[in-house]
Amino acid sequence: MTEKNKFIEDGMILLNKRKGISSFKAINELKRAIYAEKIGHAGTLDPMAEGLLIVMVNGATKFSDDLMKKDKEYYVELELGYETDSYDTEGAVTLKYEGEIEISKEKISEIIFGFVGDIEQIPPMYSAIKVNGQKLYELARKGIETERKARK
Repeated sequence: MTEKNKFIEDGMILLNKRKGISSFKAINELKRAIYAEKIGHAGTLDPMAEGLLIVMVNGATKFSDDLMKKDKEYYVELELGYETDSYDTEGAVTLKYEGEIEISKEKISEIIFGFVGDIEQIPPMYSAIKVNGQKLYELARKGIETERKARK
């Protein structure tokens, strides 16, 4: 890399992370493409999620903590009637509802709005949260379940 190819601006980039790759991989691809010295992002998306990552470049990385505290908005598509061991579409189906599902738009809204604000929950084994230096999903993939504490 020559000095003239290096991205020298301080700024933010909205990166549309594609489905099937980790946020870490998406950020590294961008870093190589723009030759940034320093790069960071505000938040992580699951590998199977697609969406915008707020990427800070060079001097703008100092705003990462402030951006992480901001409100976020998500759009989702739901498929009802089954449950998986990982609580996403990638896991093994552990429960399947065979009957007819009758649910209203109002009931869905009520359930979703129950997750607005500060809530306390026990993180699932398939999450990026670290316990004793290891990501829970790495343990889960090895068939190891560990105690998790509820958190906000």
